Amino acid sequence: MPDFIKTVFNYIKQSELLKVVSLTGIATVIKFITGFFSLKAIAILIGPDGVALVGQAVNFSTILLTISTGGITFGIVKLIADNSDNPERLNKIIETSITFVLVCSIIAGFIVIFLSDYLSEKFFNDVQYNYVFIIFGSTLIFYSLNITILGVLNGLRKYREFVWVNISNSIFGLIITILFVYFFGLGGALVSAISYQSFAFVITFIIIRRNNEIRIKFISYIYNIKILKQLLSYSLMSLTSAIVIPTSQIIVRSLAMEKFSAVEAGYWEAINRFSVLSMGFFTTTLGVYYLPALSKTKDNIELKSVIISTSRIILPMVLVFLSITFIARDLVIELLYSKDFYPMKSLFVWQLSGDFIRIAAWMLSFIFLAKTMTKQFVITELIFPIIFVLNSIILMNLTNSIEGISQAYLINKILYLITMILLFKKTLWNSTNGLS
Repeated sequence: MPDFIKTVFNYIKQSELLKVVSLTGIATVIKFITGFFSLKAIAILIGPDGVALVGQAVNFSTILLTISTGGITFGIVKLIADNSDNPERLNKIIETSITFVLVCSIIAGFIVIFLSDYLSEKFFNDVQYNYVFIIFGSTLIFYSLNITILGVLNGLRKYREFVWVNISNSIFGLIITILFVYFFGLGGALVSAISYQSFAFVITFIIIRRNNEIRIKFISYIYNIKILKQLLSYSLMSLTSAIVIPTSQIIVRSLAMEKFSAVEAGYWEAINRFSVLSMGFFTTTLGVYYLPALSKTKDNIELKSVIISTSRIILPMVLVFLSITFIARDLVIELLYSKDFYPMKSLFVWQLSGDFIRIAAWMLSFIFLAKTMTKQFVITELIFPIIFVLNSIILMNLTNSIEGISQAYLINKILYLITMILLFKKTLWNSTNGLS
């Protein structure tokens, strides 16, 4: 065997990133397949207008999930990764996290139930769907615990368990979605979109309890104030990102429904959902491997090494995938949705270009989270969703079509990447050892 091939083979064999990519790849393929069938069921049974309302539900659940966890998920991953060799402190971090999430999710759940009529009218333009929010509020505690456990597994680098839980959740979510949509129509689609991870907690709980190496006390009522303060240092970043971005999408989707129709808004939601689903492989890898790896770097040399080595693998993979997707976009629409969604074909060039730039920008923006750069992170997360909304309004008016939103998305990601490059210019090109 030639030396070059041996070198490449040994690199692949020894690369932790590629091992993680392989594991998360399995989970993501299954998630993509289950997501494919879920999208197909929703598209066929309730159409583009129903897809738009499901998008409203998904964005709302994202906001409430972050509130119900207090926004500490990234903090859990970082603190556990940093203290993996300290069992006593590790237990305190996990116990404090669980206790805090329990309190936040109970309070948030009661508020959602109390405001169910208002929320139904606000998001779905009809009070008849108030039961969706009552169910969501009642099960929010399990939704929050499910995500918290995934954060613990991520921080512990229990990649196999992390992947297995995600696979189980994906399959369970597919079953719930198909059953609910088939038997209850649009209402069932809304309930499944907003609550399936709450039901999936049962599966997660069983998997965790059967693993003797992982000890998580769900009812400990123990917290450490110093650890809680450390966790909350990430709260503002997570809350900002998880509230502002979905809110901007809700605003844009609502404006599109008013200016054009729910069907037109459904086309944009369809391409948006496809982006989330298809980019899941890469974003999962960044969260599982890249964030903990960045967190452990001590100086600029290590930081640049992690960024470059990860980018060399991730970015070419993203480019190849998106290129194939664009070429086969007719097939993608027919497979994922139905012929009713063919008008969304014109959105692909803008959306896929924006997706590639988004991943490239994230390779840098993760430094905010890894190095707890709260001020910079919050400012950028506030500014760019606002720019997206304003650009969407302008371009929807200029083009008089839903295509203006996807164009605004691309412009937003280009501006975001430029900003990241400028912000981290000194860090990336500084030859000194200290992090600047």
